[in-house]
Amino acid sequence: MTTPEDSARSSNIGMRAAGRMKMSANRARDSIEKKNENTFWGKWKTLSNQLETLLEKPESGPWAYGLAWTIVGMIGVSTFCFCAETVPSLEAYDSIWHGSEIFFVIVFSLEYTIRFIVTSKGKMNFILDTSNMIDAVAILPFYISLLFTMPISDLRVIRVFRLMRVFKLIRFSQDLQFIVQGISSTRTAFFLLGFLLMLALIFFSFLMWFFERGAWDAKLNCYVRPGEVHFTGCSPYQSVPDSLWWAVTTLTTVGYGDTFPLSGPGRAICGVSMVTGILCIALPTTHLGVEFAGLYEEKKAA
Repeated sequence: MTTPEDSARSSNIGMRAAGRMKMSANRARDSIEKKNENTFWGKWKTLSNQLETLLEKPESGPWAYGLAWTIVGMIGVSTFCFCAETVPSLEAYDSIWHGSEIFFVIVFSLEYTIRFIVTSKGKMNFILDTSNMIDAVAILPFYISLLFTMPISDLRVIRVFRLMRVFKLIRFSQDLQFIVQGISSTRTAFFLLGFLLMLALIFFSFLMWFFERGAWDAKLNCYVRPGEVHFTGCSPYQSVPDSLWWAVTTLTTVGYGDTFPLSGPGRAICGVSMVTGILCIALPTTHLGVEFAGLYEEKKAA
């Protein structure tokens, strides 16, 4: 007959045996990992993890922090060079600007390539990541200009994409990342804002075209309002699409004053559209402010 003491003794023996087996398995695993670390692939995995931490986590150490600020500085200098080379009096230094562009493209290309090689997220996930897509677009214009022969005007259009390098700063700034996250989480409010503005634009553009178009003038071949003061002699509200420019500047409370109503009904419509523009922008903006405040509190709590 088995006594409680015998059962406890057997249980202790079993637990010790299980503990010894676990320790033995751990030692075997550690031994295998040590052997793997001494192989080429083991050393490469360690190196790739270190490089990924260095490039992706500026807060991980002084070297990563210094590298991040170096890249930020290069982004700033690259943007300055891009702007400076458009100044007519500095066009004589074209060789300097071209040389600096080659240098920056090489640095940013190496950064992107190394990050692509050592990423642990998966190659396709890396390519489709928004920040990485911005990095790729920032360096692609240089290579496209090398591959294709095109007129200078077309080349300048492509070179404009070099300004995408400014958006690389988002990767190195938590505050900028917070803004991007806030915009992403409040996309419903942005959709509401765009929808309300679009309705108001079309509605008030039609009303202004109806009341401010004027009468047809065969000599000028356009519609002319009584007492027209527009520099062309024609009404700026020839059609609803033409009236959209006035609607945009009025509803957004910018009011350039290059197009404005002359009649009483037109001025009344203009006044209503000004107030409507304030309401269309103020209501979604309040919602955006609340959402950003909530995200900020969550960030502080984390």
